[in-house]
Amino acid sequence: MQQSAISFIILVLISTFASCGMPLKIGKKDIVHRKGVTTKMFATTDDSFTQIVKKFENLGQKELNDPQFKVGDIPINFGDTTQPNFDGVCFVYADDTKEIIVRKSWWDKAHPIQKEVLVFHELGHCRLGRTHEEDTVEAGDKAVKTSVMHPIIPDTATYTEHQDGYIKELFTYSKTTLMTLLGLASTN
Repeated sequence: MQQSAISFIILVLISTFASCGMPLKIGKKDIVHRKGVTTKMFATTDDSFTQIVKKFENLGQKELNDPQFKVGDIPINFGDTTQPNFDGVCFVYADDTKEIIVRKSWWDKAHPIQKEVLVFHELGHCRLGRTHEEDTVEAGDKAVKTSVMHPIIPDTATYTEHQDGYIKELFTYSKTTLMTLLGLASTN
């Protein structure tokens, strides 16, 4: 009986991670520094990412009150993330240039919302200089990640329901909107 309970718990944990999109950069490693490598692999962004980048820029302009906010010279492309558990990674090269690489096999299976969250997460590292934010809060009967910058990105339903709070936190570090949406802070 005890063996089947352990097997059940392991199965639940595996399915939980899969439903959240993927294990994304487990651990403290936020950005991969490619010491000794001086040039990016790509000069421009793959068209698959264009709409998400535009949305990120528009949200950044609004949240930061900066009409000039842009992603800049940070191309996003498909390729080898160099780590089996990384479905997206922000590479920083010896000359401080940056690029984001996304695992194509993950992208092809991912829900459109998870694609957005992954790209926003990696742009959080590369463009906003964010590190991982591992906090969670209890909301109802589940633990909710308090940032898109969590090492395991929020699941589609949670992100969609609380998107305004996640976006505000991504650009401003303020969790107030998210906490209010979760019913954990007063609106006064």
